[in-house]
Amino acid sequence: MVVVTGIFVMVTGVVMANLPKFRNQASLDLTAQEVALSIREAQVYGTATKVSGGEYPSYGIHFDIKNSTANKNFVLFADDGNRVFDPGIDPGDGCGLTVGECLERYALDGPFYILKICTNDGSNEECITYNDGVDISLDLVYRRPFPEPSICVDGNSNDCDYTNATIVIGSPQGDESKLIKVWNNGQISVANPVTL
Repeated sequence: MVVVTGIFVMVTGVVMANLPKFRNQASLDLTAQEVALSIREAQVYGTATKVSGGEYPSYGIHFDIKNSTANKNFVLFADDGNRVFDPGIDPGDGCGLTVGECLERYALDGPFYILKICTNDGSNEECITYNDGVDISLDLVYRRPFPEPSICVDGNSNDCDYTNATIVIGSPQGDESKLIKVWNNGQISVANPVTL
């Protein structure tokens, strides 16, 4: 009986010691899947028949890192055709106003933030992290009837010639993160960072 109790205590101790890490990883996985699902939502709206303003506009997702801080927010928007997010007169919360393109503002759950935005033009990848002190925005816009996104950087509709983009989310003080990759062929995936 003492041996069985000792084994039970050891197994319980190992499980309880790893529970916070497991819970954090499961929460990060779920958050990354929710971001990917929001991007897929814009893709479906852009290729299907969701109506905004009596037309079939383009739909997109807008991410940004501003003022040297990791951001928790991203926006689903109905595009006016210029392939970038226009917040309107109230950039703090343009959703629900009659001006601006914002349809819905999302916030990442828990301690997770958008840590890095990367773009790849086919020959090289450029990444901006939240602590680089550089502002960057990323717009993924889907135009009817095409399932492929325009991948635009920094609100510039002339800077949209990228083969893929990566949004890295995680905790600024932690070492765990998730990658949401969007390719210009319409593919969206969630992956773990590659460590060498």
